[in-house]
Amino acid sequence: MSCFESIKQAINALPDKGIFSTKSLCKYGSRNAVDQATHKLVKEKYIERVAAGQFIKAGQPWPSLYEIAQAKAATFGKVLVTHGKQVAAYLRQKGKFPNSWPDPGTAIVFQVRGRTSSFLAGKRRITLKGGTDRKVHGGESSIAREIRALWHLGRTAGELHLHRVLSSLNHTVLEAIIEQAQWTPGWLHDAVREHCLSYNQRTVYDYT
Repeated sequence: MSCFESIKQAINALPDKGIFSTKSLCKYGSRNAVDQATHKLVKEKYIERVAAGQFIKAGQPWPSLYEIAQAKAATFGKVLVTHGKQVAAYLRQKGKFPNSWPDPGTAIVFQVRGRTSSFLAGKRRITLKGGTDRKVHGGESSIAREIRALWHLGRTAGELHLHRVLSSLNHTVLEAIIEQAQWTPGWLHDAVREHCLSYNQRTVYDYT
């Protein structure tokens, strides 16, 4: 069986929904042969290219940018999480965290461990912002997202604004951030700790 027929058969066996990569097809032939096969299948409208080296079966709903970014990161063995930038604008405007986290479906910047890279998904450029282990620690847990959001704001947000943001967080959450000291920058840990001490002092004062 030719490389082209093997790839076509392999694609037929895949679930109707989902993204597959050029890399996953390389066991059926040389990289050049696989590229030629996928190019031909796209031209025949048998599959659709959603990003470089990433495809879906033709006729399937177009995946969200988040799903494409996840697939792209997974192809290269990278862990991808939502970026603090998603809520930074909200925090700057409202001074508090939203009741529910923004849907990452249309986000164009994500956090990964390692180097920064970018690619086109349709006409949108998606950036995988590189960083250290601390940047992706905790995955998509609420506390991890809150730490990344505060981290993204950075010191440049100003002490007054940072205090307003911290005041919007549950005290239990603030204590949890303190316990995550090894996964946060020193300035953020210190700011949260000082805020908690101030909170405790105010609480004692209120009951005296």
